Amino acid sequence: MSTSSYIFDGPDPDVILRAPLQPGSDEFKDFHVHKVILSVASITFRDTFSIPQPPRHASESITLDVVPLSESANVLETFLQLIYPVDPPVIEDLWLLDDLFRVADKYIAKGITTKLQKRLISPSFLQHDPIGVFAIACRSNLDEEARLAVPHTFSIDVINRIPGEHLQVMTAQTYHRLLTEHGLRRKQIIDILDAARLSIDSQNQCQCVERLKDKVHPHISGSPLLDRATLETCFSLVGNMGSGCPGRMWSGCIISAWSSIFVSDVMRRIEAL
Repeated sequence: MSTSSYIFDGPDPDVILRAPLQPGSDEFKDFHVHKVILSVASITFRDTFSIPQPPRHASESITLDVVPLSESANVLETFLQLIYPVDPPVIEDLWLLDDLFRVADKYIAKGITTKLQKRLISPSFLQHDPIGVFAIACRSNLDEEARLAVPHTFSIDVINRIPGEHLQVMTAQTYHRLLTEHGLRRKQIIDILDAARLSIDSQNQCQCVERLKDKVHPHISGSPLLDRATLETCFSLVGNMGSGCPGRMWSGCIISAWSSIFVSDVMRRIEAL
């Protein structure tokens, strides 16, 4: 993560936020900040700073109020950089983003949540960790972001290939939603196979396509049919298995006579999804 050039130890703050270096650590880091800026960004900070503080003793060396927080210093610093009118941090860690969503929710900082939503569905996160994006979106009640993440998960085996840290942030309801979305896509692909077959050959029952449909069922993600290369490879394998297809006796067998047209039609319909 690259950080802003702003350092939270300037000469004109009016409050100190104190955060542990790590969760549960006895070592702390102080952030000298401005109440007015935090109050504009966060309803929680605004309400906190509106409470009158008791007068200080003359013997006290610290002249500013100190507010202890539970967030780690790394998370809090990034959160403050998002609040302040400075160059924003470049967040490259998806799980730091998850922490920031929770902090923004805790302190009721809706403007920061909006910034985080845009970062969550950035191409880098969607391409490299769509399952993580989906899990975080669901946990943060971001329905639109979760919906956008789902299609990016279709190339992943969501039964056997989900990392443990993703499952830890998913509720049973979230995981069920993901499985349901994958099951729906699998059904859509099978319907496309049927429709494409009928558009080419409405008379003969090509068993090769039935075998191709059978190969879709075990793959909950439907990934073998999401790009032309994997579709053609799958088609070739099924074709070798389908030498006894009755359709091969006529021009109606899709594998033997219509493979190029069929693959193009299937891919067009899948892309339209």
